[in-house]
Amino acid sequence: MTEKITKALSRLNKILPLKENQENSSLQLKKLHQHILRSFVEKGRILNKTEISAFIDDFNLADGSNLADDYDAVFYAGGHGPLWDLAEDNNSIALIEKMYTSGKPVAAVCHAPAVLRHTKAPDGSYLIKGKSITGFSNSEEDAVQLSEIVPFLLENELKEKGANYSKGEDWHPYEVTDGNLITGQNPASSEPVAKVVLAQLNP
Repeated sequence: MTEKITKALSRLNKILPLKENQENSSLQLKKLHQHILRSFVEKGRILNKTEISAFIDDFNLADGSNLADDYDAVFYAGGHGPLWDLAEDNNSIALIEKMYTSGKPVAAVCHAPAVLRHTKAPDGSYLIKGKSITGFSNSEEDAVQLSEIVPFLLENELKEKGANYSKGEDWHPYEVTDGNLITGQNPASSEPVAKVVLAQLNP
């Protein structure tokens, strides 16, 4: 069964009507893969081209908030990448705003709290204003010698947006929860953040 699924997914690029350079087409593709695998389990066969096309037509990625109803929580992993892409991505911003205002857990670890920098509350203020939060610290950025490379220092950015930023010892687990907003300082903080998310999903 696994081999059949693998072969089927490898043929997707030949039949998917994805537009070239479509924004976030990779996210669309991942969601399609999930749909195909689910259908394979339920129907015992791979979806045909017509069924795939119909699914894509129904999946509107123009507004990230459309995805919020499909998930119970969102967890942004770390790495420096979010400083350049997800921090500026309108789909991601819309997704976070909808998830947060719906009371669903919104979690981010290490550099990933950068995705919160442009998010807004319903009243137009920054979503993280007055919120207790953490993220990769200036001292940790200095330690990896990338303070002059990154587009902005996360600790400074979070403070400038009005967040109540705090941090623990460099490279040690440090997690901060403020309602359904959960953040972790560094890679070592991934586990405690994940545990809080699970606890909120299973009270």
